[in-house]
Amino acid sequence: MLREIVARGTPAQRDWAVRTYRTSEQFRGQRQAFVGAPELAAPIAAAGAGKERIVYDAQFGSTLPGRRARGEGDPPTGDKAVDEAYDGSGATYDIYQTVYGRNSIDGNNLRLDSTVHYQKGYDNAFWNGQQMVYGDGDEDQPEPERLFNRFTIAIDIIGHELTHGVTQYEAKLVYRNQPGALNESFSDVFGSLVKQRTLNQTADQADWIIGQGLFTANVKGVGIRSMKAPGTAYDDPVLGKDPQPAHMRDYNNTTADNGGVHINSGIPNYAFYVAAKELAGEIKWFPEGLGRIEARLAHFSIPEATPGKKEEAPSRDLPALDIVADKLFLNGNDLGRLELQAVNKALDWTIEKLVLTGPESTLRAEGRWESWALRPSVKIDKIDLRVGDAGKYLERVGYPGTMRQGTATLKGNLSWAGSPQSLDFATLSGELVLEAQKGQFQKAEAAVARLLGVLSMQSWITVDFRELFRRGFAFDTISSKATVTNGVLKTDDFHMQGPSADVRMRGEVDLNRETQDLHAKVEPSVGNSLASILVLAVNPAWGLGAFIIDKILKNPLGQALAFEYRVTGTWAHPEAKPLKADVRTPDATQEPPP
Repeated sequence: MLREIVARGTPAQRDWAVRTYRTSEQFRGQRQAFVGAPELAAPIAAAGAGKERIVYDAQFGSTLPGRRARGEGDPPTGDKAVDEAYDGSGATYDIYQTVYGRNSIDGNNLRLDSTVHYQKGYDNAFWNGQQMVYGDGDEDQPEPERLFNRFTIAIDIIGHELTHGVTQYEAKLVYRNQPGALNESFSDVFGSLVKQRTLNQTADQADWIIGQGLFTANVKGVGIRSMKAPGTAYDDPVLGKDPQPAHMRDYNNTTADNGGVHINSGIPNYAFYVAAKELAGEIKWFPEGLGRIEARLAHFSIPEATPGKKEEAPSRDLPALDIVADKLFLNGNDLGRLELQAVNKALDWTIEKLVLTGPESTLRAEGRWESWALRPSVKIDKIDLRVGDAGKYLERVGYPGTMRQGTATLKGNLSWAGSPQSLDFATLSGELVLEAQKGQFQKAEAAVARLLGVLSMQSWITVDFRELFRRGFAFDTISSKATVTNGVLKTDDFHMQGPSADVRMRGEVDLNRETQDLHAKVEPSVGNSLASILVLAVNPAWGLGAFIIDKILKNPLGQALAFEYRVTGTWAHPEAKPLKADVRTPDATQEPPP
């Protein structure tokens, strides 16, 4: 960033950028000198009995530590930089001590010394190996040329820099290339955690921006880095564009910036952000045998499969799992409470128990992930899904507005090639039995919802029965048995009964290509005049027959007329071809007309 300012900035901006760069490099060298020799840092910042902070004022000079401005327990001074440095170092101490059981950054109650108002035009904050140093940004520059505010303004910057002290005492990472990028990433992670804890935020609520508020209004950017979206924090005529990558495939193999320590830190930053979003709770590892993971989570998000990435064979050393997650998320949808128990048996990862419980549903499953074959496969031997409100359930799993109310059960078994994470429709096979009662289909646009649109006839029967089905087909019962072979679902007895019609279908649905070839038979069962007038209007020949049967033979319309169709095309654009209309004779048991 400083290099960009030197290349693009005004003469004054270039001047202070060069001075800041030189001073920062001196501090980095001093900090690196203390790595491996922490005893050299002790004389200035000695260990105390507990949390102890002192903030000094350099009064725009370069002598450290400067004039004492505030000590532990002293009241606020009214100097924003002094008080922000005091509060920020306290918040950092607190998270390490309270959450991680670490007494100060060295683990031995090192006193946290800070110096503010360092030099004029110093655009940085720094842990120099012994204490914190903060510049005031560009507050001495003309308003149009100011890029940075004071560096105590962002509490995550304070947490970031103090964490360099933790790394100094604990990890001793070389400040270059990948170790240096990890060093910077660790600081970003804990800086963000300090900020989130101070603001009482969850991972979902946090902005994951490092240095928010640090830029002045002259800069086009939200912060110096984004852990959530590396490479998007700023795009400015003077500062340039945020250069951080989010993936190792975009690793920047550069000699600048000590081998890209501030650039490539975006990769582990993004990995931490994804992990933080995906789970929250307590995880324990037990090393016996192949190992066992025990997790009690507040939430767990199943990561999305990487588009175009080939499934890799699972390890033959998969550990046993005992996971309970209060909320399981898939594609942002809360699927309910998860209970999972799985063990590795003869190189099969066997799912002994999988229970997914939502407000309106319970799913139980047993199966295994076969890992020895050339193409690993998933086999779910037992599926038992019970739904108390199908409309709310479909909304929960990501298909809102698809159905109103209704109860349902789905039982059977399924298998597919690959991993449990990615359902491969091209190899999906199994058997399913569906029973549903008392619901109503509605129109929706998502792929699975469009398939329901085909089965409920809303997307293709609008020519003959638009008035009957325009509000959605209401059903009393739905029943069907189906087999699935390599992604093609076949049924011979899909049967749907409702107040307006009795519907039977047979044929195939290609789940992979989202197409169908179905034979449908529709028997309307609405009352006299509405049905006769409606059908007469849309097809005079069929309507006249219906009218005669209804009025002369005194036979209910639904028992006398049946329409048959062949439905092909895609789920999005089904094509219905009328085949015939059957007029049946009255029931033999029915009394003849007088």
